[in-house]
Amino acid sequence: MSTVGKHGLTVAVMLAACSKEYDITPIAPEVDPGAYMDCPFSDIEGTPLSVYDCNPVFDTTGEEWGPEVGSVGFYTNLVLGHPVYQIWYQGSMDGDDYFADWGIGTAVSTNGTDWEPHPSNPVLSDVYGAWDEDGMGALQVVRDDYNSRYVMAYQGYVFDGFTWSIGVGVASSSDGVRWERSDANPVLEQTTDYGGMNITWPFALYAGDSGGVTAYLGGQSSGDSVHMYAAQLSPDLADWDIMVDPVLRSGPEGYDIAGIADASVVKIGDIYYMFYIGFSDWEDIGGNARSPRVSTLNLATSRSGISWEKHEGNPLPVHLTTEREVSAVAAQVVGDKIHLWITDNYGDSNAVGYYLFDPESM
Repeated sequence: MSTVGKHGLTVAVMLAACSKEYDITPIAPEVDPGAYMDCPFSDIEGTPLSVYDCNPVFDTTGEEWGPEVGSVGFYTNLVLGHPVYQIWYQGSMDGDDYFADWGIGTAVSTNGTDWEPHPSNPVLSDVYGAWDEDGMGALQVVRDDYNSRYVMAYQGYVFDGFTWSIGVGVASSSDGVRWERSDANPVLEQTTDYGGMNITWPFALYAGDSGGVTAYLGGQSSGDSVHMYAAQLSPDLADWDIMVDPVLRSGPEGYDIAGIADASVVKIGDIYYMFYIGFSDWEDIGGNARSPRVSTLNLATSRSGISWEKHEGNPLPVHLTTEREVSAVAAQVVGDKIHLWITDNYGDSNAVGYYLFDPESM
C-alpha cells in the first residue's frame, strides 16, 4: 500500500508467490503551458530537470465531499488557443483511512495553480456492496485520442478489518466527466495467478497514436519485490493480455530493490520515457498488507515500450525530504519537453509539484 495524500491507498497484500463540461481539443505542439505560469522554473544542476519555483501547484480543492486529495492524474490540452490543465483526483468523504466513502473529482486550471472543481463532483464514487466499496488508489488516467476517450485504471478494495479483497478496475469517458465503469470489473484480481504472477496495482497507461492501450502494472512472481509487467487492453478495456515476463525488474540497484510503486510513460520521436517511483523498503500496516517506503523518482528509456533501460543518473534528485517520500508521478509531452507532476511530502501533507524535463539535455 502506498499513500498519496491521507487517503490515497495502494495496497499490496503479502502473497505467497473550458467550459463547465470541459470541451477540450488536442493540444497544439507549439504551446508550452510553462509560459503561462505565474512563476519561473529553475534548473536543477547537473540534470535535465527544472523545478517550478512556486510549488506545490495542487494540494486540495476544499470541496466538502473530499477535502483531502489522494491519487491524482493530470492532462494538459488546448482550448481556444490557451493551455488548460485538467486533473482527476481521489478524495475521501470522512476521516477513516480504510473504510472511507470515496469519490473521484475533476478540476481545470488555466495556469496550473488555481483550480476550478467541476460542479458535479464527485464524478465517480463508491457503490455499496461493490468490489471497490471500501476504497481506491493508484489512479491512472490517459487520453486515447485515436478513440476520442479518456481511460482510467485504479486499484479498488474491500477490507473487513482482517483481510483485503483487492482488484484493478477500469472506466472510460468521452469528456473526463461522465465515466462508465467496465461491466468486467474488477478486470484483474490480486488473488488470481496470472502465469505465476500476482498483480499488485496499476502503474501507468499508454495510448498509442493508432489505437490500442498498454497498461503497466505491478506484479510479484517470487519473493517480496514488485516488478513491472505490461498488458495489452482489448478495445472494450475488459480483457488484459499480460505479458509473461517483467518489462522492468526492481533492483539490483538499492533505490528500487523492494519494488516499483507508480509510473508514467510518454514518447518523443522514437524514444519512450518512463518516469517511475522506486522504493527500497516495506512497512507493515496490518491486515496482512504493507506500504512502500523510502521512495524516489527514477527514469528508464526504451525504443519498444517493452524492453527498458534504467538511467545511470537514478534516482533523480527531486525528493523533498531525507525520508524520500515521493509517491506518484504524471508525465506529458508538450512540444520538445516532458512536463512532470510529482507528488511528494511538502511538510504538512502530500501535494503535487510541477517540473520540466528536457530530453536533449541528457
